[in-house]
Amino acid sequence: MNQTQDTVPRLLEKLRGGDRSALDELFGLLYEELKEIAGRQRRRWQGNYTLDTTALLHDAYVRLVGRSSLDVESRAHFRALSATAMRHILCDYARDRAAVKRSIDLLEQALALDPEFARAYSALAAAYVVLPGYAGETPDAHYQKAAEAARQALARDPNLAEAHAVLATIDQNEWDWADAEAGFFLSLIHISEPTRPY
Repeated sequence: MNQTQDTVPRLLEKLRGGDRSALDELFGLLYEELKEIAGRQRRRWQGNYTLDTTALLHDAYVRLVGRSSLDVESRAHFRALSATAMRHILCDYARDRAAVKRSIDLLEQALALDPEFARAYSALAAAYVVLPGYAGETPDAHYQKAAEAARQALARDPNLAEAHAVLATIDQNEWDWADAEAGFFLSLIHISEPTRPY
């Protein structure tokens, strides 16, 4: 019997006894096995490619550590709990992506009804900026739409902090530090001003 086979039951017993440090040891000991599971989960999923296998595995660890109790009966049970945590993370990403796309649809409907609705343009710009993180696509097309929506918002209301922040975020992602700094500064100035009702 190798060291891993001896150690896993001992760590599981410590974990059942409430020793949370055993989870760290167990995770480290089974890291390569869990990484294989994460790789299989990741290959089956058609979504955000910024969430790679290692990130998925580490997010699963954070989920497991965050649980108030963790009653693990065996090595196979621990692997199953980890795989379930990974599936939940992937489902959350898919659900978040769908929510962002739905918000874009609703904001575009609102703008069709009222083309002068500055805050809707601002919110649309913000949605387009975050979409690439969920869609696993290159940001170029989305950033172009975000910049156009932000400019439309600012043409109607130059005091919208969110629209300035969107443009600054795009500048930052394009490594245009001077414009990004100026945009974030404008955003901070306008965020402190009293807001007007919609």
